[in-house]
Amino acid sequence: MNGTGLALTLFAFAAAAQAPAQPPQPPPSAGQAELPTAAQIAETLQQHIPIDLPHGVRATRIASEGDTLVWTIDVPAAMMEGHNVADATAPLRAGFCSGPGAAIFLRGISLRIDVGVGGGPPARGELITSCPDAK
Repeated sequence: MNGTGLALTLFAFAAAAQAPAQPPQPPPSAGQAELPTAAQIAETLQQHIPIDLPHGVRATRIASEGDTLVWTIDVPAAMMEGHNVADATAPLRAGFCSGPGAAIFLRGISLRIDVGVGGGPPARGELITSCPDAK
């Protein structure tokens, strides 16, 4: 499974784990959807850490800071040669923005992906508050 699929799968798992059992109802509009908080998502996903992603990338921590969901990944040094942090975080960003994960932004939750290289301390990533194609 690629990083995009993994991110979507884990987000879907987190949302399902937080939802109480209720009888089927018509789907709510985007503005009405009840979504878990950043802390609830992080608590559920952290149980699966570490997560080995393709090409030697490893998710080492998932936490929340207020309304921000923070993924920390470690990328092999050789993989970063000729690339920047945005390149390393692109699959996770795409995962959140190409499917149900994008709903976190409607709830006011931001995403940040911190990146460590070769086991070094992680550098703080940029704050993502919406998907690039969001209007």
